[in-house]
Amino acid sequence: MTDNSWLNTVIRQQVKGDYTEQSMPANPNQAWKQAAKQCHLDETAFTQRVADAFGLPVSDFGQAKNTMSRYIPHKLAKERLIAPLDLEDNGTLVVAVSNPGDENTLQQAKFASGRPIKCTIASPSQIEQHINQLYLADVGEDLKSHIRLKEDGSPLSDSEMQHHPVVIFARKLLYQAYTLGASDLHIQPYMGGGQIRFRIDGVLRRSTSITSEVMLRVIRYFMVMGDMDTSHAMTPQDGAGTLFVGNRRIDLRISTLPNRGGNRLVIRLLDQGRVFSMDSMYFPPHELHVLRRMTSFSQGMILFTGPTGSGKTTSLYGLLSSLNDEGTNIITLENPVEYELSGISQVDIDPERGLTFENSLRAVLRQDPDIVLVGEIRDEQTATIATRAAPTGHLLFSTLHTMDARNSISRLLDLGISQPVLGETLLGVVAQRLVRKLCDHCAVPVEEPLNEIESLFAQINQGVPPARRPVGCEHCSYTGYKGRTAVLEILEMNRHIREMLMDNAFRADQLEDILSASYHTLGSRARGLLQAGTTSVQEVHRTLGYRFWMDIAAEENVEINLNLGETAGDGELSRACLMVVSADEEAINGVRPALSERYEVLVASSIEEADTTLRANRGIDLLILDVEHATASPREFLAKLRSAFDWSGLPALLVLPEGDTSIDKFLEDHGANFVAHKPLGVEGVMRRVQAILAL
Repeated sequence: MTDNSWLNTVIRQQVKGDYTEQSMPANPNQAWKQAAKQCHLDETAFTQRVADAFGLPVSDFGQAKNTMSRYIPHKLAKERLIAPLDLEDNGTLVVAVSNPGDENTLQQAKFASGRPIKCTIASPSQIEQHINQLYLADVGEDLKSHIRLKEDGSPLSDSEMQHHPVVIFARKLLYQAYTLGASDLHIQPYMGGGQIRFRIDGVLRRSTSITSEVMLRVIRYFMVMGDMDTSHAMTPQDGAGTLFVGNRRIDLRISTLPNRGGNRLVIRLLDQGRVFSMDSMYFPPHELHVLRRMTSFSQGMILFTGPTGSGKTTSLYGLLSSLNDEGTNIITLENPVEYELSGISQVDIDPERGLTFENSLRAVLRQDPDIVLVGEIRDEQTATIATRAAPTGHLLFSTLHTMDARNSISRLLDLGISQPVLGETLLGVVAQRLVRKLCDHCAVPVEEPLNEIESLFAQINQGVPPARRPVGCEHCSYTGYKGRTAVLEILEMNRHIREMLMDNAFRADQLEDILSASYHTLGSRARGLLQAGTTSVQEVHRTLGYRFWMDIAAEENVEINLNLGETAGDGELSRACLMVVSADEEAINGVRPALSERYEVLVASSIEEADTTLRANRGIDLLILDVEHATASPREFLAKLRSAFDWSGLPALLVLPEGDTSIDKFLEDHGANFVAHKPLGVEGVMRRVQAILAL
């Protein structure tokens, strides 16, 4: 079914005034999102509008039975988005559909089941999620060691598809991750089931929920694929696999970590067909010119700094590829090697085999290299060897963990490098971050009224607001962003800095005074991207945080009061939002004042009330659930949580009665990730909340 134009009828009933019919995407999920946006409704409210339009009830997935998979074939359910829910006493099959006007689908379901059909309404995403759970939950045969992806990426045969639905699901996850451009795939226990997320453009996005049984089998499959030991599932392990998409080879780095409720698994996808070059790094012309100037030297050290995921490896590979030619001997030391670079010798650091950065670097220097990449300078010994290698006819690249380029000199001095040696060897330091670019299909100019974060930027930026703000459309999966670009701060050694170091007279507090006029901070470069309309101020705040505001305020000599929390989706500066679920009013009154000083706090006295609050407040970051004052047994309590909160994928802290350990194992087996016993006290609650939100 590709014709979703019927949604225009629902939109016309909801909006006021004249409405011009729109062309709807063929993908049902995208069509629903577009229609809901036109009605200014979230998915839940729009589902109710569709149900009202057809005079049908909304689907109750909490009452769905796993045995219903026998009535509608899996292929029909997936292709036509129809999910069997229940069988009434009169033999009528209750199904969930997103388009009850699709008579062809209803007729096929009636024929396949041999029963009359009764429709209920759900969104396409809800139906897809239920189908994944329903048809995979009944898989009884454990995966065997021979089951793995075909090396050539060819489709499974009909018999394989019939006997191994878990393999189909796992393959679909990998291909979906690749298609979406995800760098990582996450599978983790959550509330008696599993949660699947993709990291896209540096941000984790929720995908779907699965049952605990399916999660265990999918993780087991990926462990087999990565040649990991499935008999030691509760031991941290690393593995590797390969996925082929056409002629492209995708290397998979697979990692498992024991967790309450089972293993959590992360797969990093590394596209070996990716091309690295300086021209493809999207650096501004000035920064690109400085980098080319620094890399033109035949000896010396160039460092890249920034947190994990800031693009350091991509930049270094681009630089090495641009310097790679027939007359240059390039050797890298990496832990691990992520991408294979043609014509470059790459060494996989493996301390268990005696291959450490220290002894490998000594061996590399005997291999007559022109250029050496040391994956990371992490201790005094590596720093010493690297700085000794740099002035002896080698151009050396490495990474260092500092917040910006300016602090790198002090960090190297703290690692025991003498000032004269550093002055002789260091060519420059590049601090890097990646920010998401606004989607060119839907971004709009910033107009009045400005939201809070845009107003703050305009206040500092001489009254000029950022150029554009995000909206969201089908081209960017309704995030408002598509792709990323680099923000750079380059500290190139000049004569004054070098002389200070050579004279043993370097002082960090004097560095600002001797930087060249062309030096620009991370915040300054990010401001340029905002003025050009490349990204949004919300995204810059998310990536650079406090440092961005301090950098641009210092440049403009403006004093501002920075009491900033996280940035909400609408651009308001807000605090993390917690919801406390408890029938104990006294306990709530005891902890609420302290929580409210740092967080926005909502309260619900029951699971049902919490579910209603969740649907009305999509910005909730953490649930605090008081099991002692639940109105049901622990087993019933968890079942209610599953039915009410399964769609949300939120972390939750379960607070248990003092001294009662009888339900600990039960909760652990059902994926309760964060559990604590009373008495906690206000400080105990605060510590646990801060720790969970920091994950």
